[in-house]
Amino acid sequence: MTDYFKRQQRTGFSFYRFSIPEICQYQGKAIYLDADMLVFDDIAALWDLPMNNKSLLCSLQNATPKGWSDDVFTPGRQYSVMVLDCERLTWRFSDIVKEYKAGKFSYSQLMFHMCVLADSDIGDHMPPEWNHLEMFEAGATKLLHFTVGHTQPWLSSKNSLNSLWIKCFREALNDGQVTKEDVLRNIRSGYARPSLLKELNVNCFRRGYCAVLYLFRRGIRAVLRRVC
Repeated sequence: MTDYFKRQQRTGFSFYRFSIPEICQYQGKAIYLDADMLVFDDIAALWDLPMNNKSLLCSLQNATPKGWSDDVFTPGRQYSVMVLDCERLTWRFSDIVKEYKAGKFSYSQLMFHMCVLADSDIGDHMPPEWNHLEMFEAGATKLLHFTVGHTQPWLSSKNSLNSLWIKCFREALNDGQVTKEDVLRNIRSGYARPSLLKELNVNCFRRGYCAVLYLFRRGIRAVLRRVC
């Protein structure tokens, strides 16, 4: 991916979803998930969903999620959770980059309307509980998606679902799936708030140092976003 294309992303992974079929050598199926999610069920259920002769499967979300304004949220098909039929998706990532750079389509057309694929090739019959945006219903939600950047619980303790996220994160720590070093590294890099150390009961004798680095890295990224 070119530096230009990287700078166009709203997240560090936005455009990478389009490289999946090529990486899979256009064979079999694949599941794409955004990085800002909690999964509460076996994603094998996603894999087993009928494709109904479609190349891509996603869900529909027409109600504006909590924390979004009506003029910012894009209702309709949501491509943050997808099942991909790699054998049918014959696009080349490099071609998408060239066409985007040439102005053949906008960021919105690519990311929110999947303009590189015919409408008839997209199935939207994925159950919505596999992509609940900013909502959690016990016993129903299979995947919770934290979509509002500045309120995501690793950045803000004021998220209404913070306690749920902290509970899951603490379980991951206790199970060894996430380490104390992982937490500290992400705080120092500006990807997780320093107050997590207290909420997760992570001991750190250089807590102030971590906080300073967090603020510095967040500030640098904010400046770069304005410049780019």
